[in-house]
Amino acid sequence: MRLLFREYGLPVLLLLASIVTTTVNGARFMHNFLEGLPPVARESDLWPWTWLLRHPALFATGFAYSLTLLGILLIHEFGHYAACRAHRLRATLPWIIPLPRSAEPSAPSFASARIPTRDALMDVGIYGPLAGFIASALAVAAGLMLSVPRAAGAPEPLIRFGGDPLTIRLLRHFLAHWNPRSPPSIRPRHIPSSSRAGSACSSPRST
Repeated sequence: MRLLFREYGLPVLLLLASIVTTTVNGARFMHNFLEGLPPVARESDLWPWTWLLRHPALFATGFAYSLTLLGILLIHEFGHYAACRAHRLRATLPWIIPLPRSAEPSAPSFASARIPTRDALMDVGIYGPLAGFIASALAVAAGLMLSVPRAAGAPEPLIRFGGDPLTIRLLRHFLAHWNPRSPPSIRPRHIPSSSRAGSACSSPRST
């Protein structure tokens, strides 16, 4: 029973806790987005729990961020897991560690003493980052299409999420050709919280 809980029960409990922590932060990000503010406009935005206690009805607005972020993390980790299963390597389910301000993935742990072949090592290593990268790129593209121009006089963000890496510049270029009404690449814009989750994961992860 203890082994069963460790393999299945504990990962599920950690995932549920991670949904709560990321949804709380997502609610604050979404509230700021709807107000025309950057995701982190003031220091109190870094610890939104007190704010949410005053506005509990806004909790559900954070699901766009939390489900996007956790979906990308799980797609990444299950890419590793699927490769393990394909090569008949025994592996546990991935753990998503809840943090007060977000969540962090923990790669599947292997019960096998070693990965037997180079092909298996390559597949286990690459399937996670590749799957997660595709998922995050789709999230960023959706967020760019939903972004709105930054209001005149809006404060500068205290924290910048992801900068402007090559992946995002390429997505903007592609969207501009596919849809001329898509946001221009150089104009300051407010981006929905779901795209913030994607941009945070837009580089292939190594675990």
